Amino acid sequence: MTGPMLAMFLVGVGATVALGGTDMAVISLLEYSGQLQYAWIVLAVWAFYSMVGGFLLGASRRELSPVWLVAILGATTVPLGLTGQWWLLALALIPSGLVCAPTIATSVDKVSRLAPAAARGEAMGMHGSAVTLGIAVGGPLTGWVVDNIGVQWGFAAAGAGAVLAAVAAGALTRVSAHPRDRLSASA
Repeated sequence: MTGPMLAMFLVGVGATVALGGTDMAVISLLEYSGQLQYAWIVLAVWAFYSMVGGFLLGASRRELSPVWLVAILGATTVPLGLTGQWWLLALALIPSGLVCAPTIATSVDKVSRLAPAAARGEAMGMHGSAVTLGIAVGGPLTGWVVDNIGVQWGFAAAGAGAVLAAVAAGALTRVSAHPRDRLSASA
């Protein structure tokens, strides 16, 4: 268990806190503004943006940093509560949507490369648990913020979870006991 491996688990948690929280925040914001009937369109186009991002990642020859991707996911999620119309929200979701699938995919790839062959299955299982933990936390946390602070703050809570995970993951990739780990963390 190295710093870079723990960082990838944090990326998994942070990404799914943002994703689960964004689901909750979209529904809450559209219900609050009397536009709930458009939620399916907003969520469908968000999923489409994620799919496009996944295809772009697959076509890319560059290796992207999961830590940077989760930071971008969080940072582009925070201001979404400022939108007021369903169609504006659907457009504003483009940046965060484009990094959804790439964030998860790059963290899974990184875990598979960091783990020794004999422990790869265990490492992948732990990453899966981290992703599940993020989903389990993201929705309820965002729901609490919506209920107690305000509907516009739901996206800020979801995005902040991803940004905090990125900061912690970035610190873990720099604090490593082995020079080999430092080299692999910089990718």
